[in-house]
Amino acid sequence: MADDHNNGQLYSCGSLAPKLKRGGGCMDHGFQRDKEPWEMSDGVIFLMREITALDNMQDFAIKQLDHLSSLGYIDHFKHSHVLKENLFKSLTQIVKNLGKKKFRGQIETFLDPAFRNAKN
Repeated sequence: MADDHNNGQLYSCGSLAPKLKRGGGCMDHGFQRDKEPWEMSDGVIFLMREITALDNMQDFAIKQLDHLSSLGYIDHFKHSHVLKENLFKSLTQIVKNLGKKKFRGQIETFLDPAFRNAKN
């Protein structure tokens, strides 16, 4: 576990409520952080999983699978394991949505990233 997650002060929504703006509570916190680039890539994985279920979008999705597989090589940031976990968990649904016949031509693009990350 990363050191910055150890020995920190714990907060619950109720304990923070009096300190926060606009009424407090769990959802109305009054602040927002900037998105990290990997979070947008993570969102694209979810999007690809959903559009492969649409018959009229499958050809487009198949053309993008090469780009999707390249996410399996990225590991230069702290939360890369989260991105790759989503990628390979979503890949099973993507294959089911597209069917074996349509995905067969793309399998080689995912083999190397899959074996490279198999230990994780």
